[in-house]
Amino acid sequence: QLKAPRHADFLTGEDLSGSHAQSLLRHIRSVMLENKYQSDMIVTATKASSMSDFIFVESRADQLEMGLLDNIEESNPMKPETNKPDVPSNLVDIIRIFLLHRVLPLARLGELFGAECVKFLLKLHAVSAIDGDACRLVPMAEAVAAVEADNVGYGAFFVIANVAIWSLEEDLLLATDFEQTFSSEDLEPVMYLSEDSLALVCGAPREKASCVLDTCCGSGVQGIVALRHYADRATFIDLNPRAIRFTSFNLALNGMSERVDGLHLGNLYTTLQGTPKFDAIVANPPFVPNPQGIASGAGAMFGNGGDSGEDVFAGIVRGASRLLGPGGRLSVVAMTPNVEGLPDRLKSWYCEEAGDGANFQALIFRGLPTPAQQYLPTSSSVETYRYQAAMQRMGVRTLSEVVTVLTVHGPGFGSGANVGLAGNPRANLWSDHKFLRLVVQRSLFTMINAPVETAQPKTGQQPGDSASSSSSSSRCGTSAANMRCHQRGCCICAWN
Repeated sequence: QLKAPRHADFLTGEDLSGSHAQSLLRHIRSVMLENKYQSDMIVTATKASSMSDFIFVESRADQLEMGLLDNIEESNPMKPETNKPDVPSNLVDIIRIFLLHRVLPLARLGELFGAECVKFLLKLHAVSAIDGDACRLVPMAEAVAAVEADNVGYGAFFVIANVAIWSLEEDLLLATDFEQTFSSEDLEPVMYLSEDSLALVCGAPREKASCVLDTCCGSGVQGIVALRHYADRATFIDLNPRAIRFTSFNLALNGMSERVDGLHLGNLYTTLQGTPKFDAIVANPPFVPNPQGIASGAGAMFGNGGDSGEDVFAGIVRGASRLLGPGGRLSVVAMTPNVEGLPDRLKSWYCEEAGDGANFQALIFRGLPTPAQQYLPTSSSVETYRYQAAMQRMGVRTLSEVVTVLTVHGPGFGSGANVGLAGNPRANLWSDHKFLRLVVQRSLFTMINAPVETAQPKTGQQPGDSASSSSSSSRCGTSAANMRCHQRGCCICAWN
């Protein structure tokens, strides 16, 4: 489980653009969907509370597997009849290998997908064969040869998945690293689907867009969801080469490769000079505060947000004005320090490149604040002591889950920068998918159509400042909004 994903040719062993590869991926996708490999069915079959139960699956797999096996147990005439869901037997093993990270006989994988698909997945190093008797990873060439030589027993090898494959948004399939794929000198894992990933999937506005940019793309989940629901074309960028490979695989798996304008390896916007403007940007940046590199829990590239956790978030907002045209929007999910000062910080970041006359509006939806002393991405008592001391020196008192939606106004609409906190803090914001879909996802309509009350201007705040407000002005020179509108039926006011 730990060694298999570390192969140098991980997800690169086959040309995904060729017709043969495309045909095999279509077959893999059809087998999974025909066997009801969809979120609702997976949750029902495993008796999970939601797909979030599969995030930290290594600690929950036993319980989820028990629920899965209980649902396919043959009826017992000695027990009262129960209404069990109709769970296809093939679905059980697809869930076991690609979500629960269990071992299957390699021949069983062949029964599910066919020998050609098994060889294809082996060559991609998406799965690895195991010699059970010798307890060794089988080299890819040896495993492929066994499949070709023995189309029934497949060499009596077993198989384990090197990628998790998630079902998302009815019919999307997304491959990514398992949560316990660890960093090493030659491996930088891609962010697993987590609560923040799913929150942005649910919360990003879905107004029609010709072209969308997914920055810090990881597995490509945000841009692929955009292509599924509202975008004609998409561009993806990440600093991690492994992320580009995952994104390419996921686009091919979902039949979207032809709708991509670029897969870029680079740091934020540096590789996008001279590109046309985008209608929307979606971003799930690294946001774990890591002062002086103390936190071992922020060691992965996808987690390390710099000292205060806002280095990448700030960079995305600064560059947005260059890549968004009038009416363009930016949707970001992050954990932010001292959220009461975020409106000022966000305006300062945006105006740094856009200028003091920038004309834009942003709503910041936030969760209940977590005291900084309870936020511990650390692995020892000494590390915890140093981490808490560093956070105190920076003035970080709390951290809050945040989903931010920013829209750029065109000429004749709005006046200056208008940024504020939306409504009241919401418990478990990221996991409240109903609220995210019904309110946050529709916030762009609210911003465009609802007049807002303006608050008295205040000076800008940094993460460690003690003053708090729901909104204030910045060096852009305009007042902000407290985001309580006067429009009848406003979705934000109705929920607060």
